[in-house]
Amino acid sequence: MKILSRLATIVVVIGFAGVAFAAAPVLTPSISDGPIPPQVSPAVLHDLIRVVYEDQLVWTRIMSVAILDSSKARDTYKDRLMDNYESFEGALAPYYGADVAEKLGSMLEYHFALTEQVVEEVRQGDTIRTVLPYWYANADDIASYLSQLNPKFWSRKETTLIWRVYLDGILAGAISHQKGDWQGEVDAHDALVTHCYKMADFMSDGMAKQFPPGK
Repeated sequence: MKILSRLATIVVVIGFAGVAFAAAPVLTPSISDGPIPPQVSPAVLHDLIRVVYEDQLVWTRIMSVAILDSSKARDTYKDRLMDNYESFEGALAPYYGADVAEKLGSMLEYHFALTEQVVEEVRQGDTIRTVLPYWYANADDIASYLSQLNPKFWSRKETTLIWRVYLDGILAGAISHQKGDWQGEVDAHDALVTHCYKMADFMSDGMAKQFPPGK
């Protein structure tokens, strides 16, 4: 399992050790007893998870604009976004085990593929009735899976809402761009940035509480 160089660099600096396209199945997490949660401060974990979410947001945005503008760079940007699921795996594996992290990674990989399809349908002016339900259903599956990993601090209701709002923001930005509503696009992206940090902090706070350092 690879870890993206940007995340790996941060991990090394702080001394943090250890750190297609088909319908995603409903997965049941199984946390092994093998990994020992690393003794990382909540502040360090906070920054690590923010890096992962920032990369996801940035490359989703860049890929979306490339698709909408019919840029030849589209596939390159998509490939970079696809790498990000491995960053999630690298961040979660020391806490929940490699198998659990890889299952989540596969769900995120599917999410990225669906995101490409949704934005492509926006570009074509479709009513996006074909892919959109699968996109939201996949987000619900991700939220459900995360909630099973940490039910006390990642409630299914709140995790589902967080992911749905995230998808709403991506869709709003893509539609605004396609319509030439540049201010609407800026507003949608600014709101999505704020929400992205909320997602990251929700995850890192939950992990820090579930695995308090020194215990």
